[in-house]
Amino acid sequence: MQYHLHGMLDSSQVSDRQESETTREYTITPKEGCAMALQAHLFWHTSMMRGEILPDAGIYFVPARQACIAESLHDQILGHMDQYALAVVRFYSEVGHVSV
Repeated sequence: MQYHLHGMLDSSQVSDRQESETTREYTITPKEGCAMALQAHLFWHTSMMRGEILPDAGIYFVPARQACIAESLHDQILGHMDQYALAVVRFYSEVGHVSV
């Protein structure tokens, strides 16, 4: 979840701000070159809020408890593949499809 939240925040910018006595209103737009990334992160969040089960694409590093790791840990894993387990899980729906 943090990966998509940070991705969404890193891909967007406040382009307009309006305030009244009781309300603050912000217009958020994609940063230049980030529209597709923002769309993917927003799709993930919207789907999760609707109760959809979505696999996170990529590798999840259990000891690090995250999907992204430091370069040093990446090198350590590649240098000692016999000490790590790899599992691949594929989720699919037998009825319908997800649309947002």
